[in-house]
Amino acid sequence: MQTSARPRLRRAPAFALCALSVALLAGCTSTPQPKGMVDKRPRSKEYFAESEYGVKASPRVQFMRRGGGRDQLGKPYQVRGKWYYPKEDKRYAKVGLASWYGDAFHGRLTANGEVYDTAQLTAAHPTMPLPSYARVTNLETGSSVIVRVNDRGPY
Repeated sequence: MQTSARPRLRRAPAFALCALSVALLAGCTSTPQPKGMVDKRPRSKEYFAESEYGVKASPRVQFMRRGGGRDQLGKPYQVRGKWYYPKEDKRYAKVGLASWYGDAFHGRLTANGEVYDTAQLTAAHPTMPLPSYARVTNLETGSSVIVRVNDRGPY
């Protein structure tokens, strides 16, 4: 009895394609970084040291371009029947919800005369002096960022 090599030859391209697919997929794997390993690359000076501030790194505050904006503490004012009394308190801390302006405010003037830019880390507050800087922290993750307070609100 003779066996024919033809059936095996017909399967060869399918087998080669399968082997090539497995090899390509194997090349996509990666090994996980062991726990405790820290990225030793030098970090840019524009980031705060986590060991110094106890929170994850966030960009340092950038200087604002000249033009627009003014320092102001402000006089007491009323919105919808509620009075607000701006004051300076260096130990001010408050827990609350943060909100987002939305694209409709982009390009409009803020309360201290700056032009609102959705790409900048800015914030509004009803009573903090303008401008001020505030650390905003996500209490669930511990992540924080420093924002420039340059507007009044939210109301």
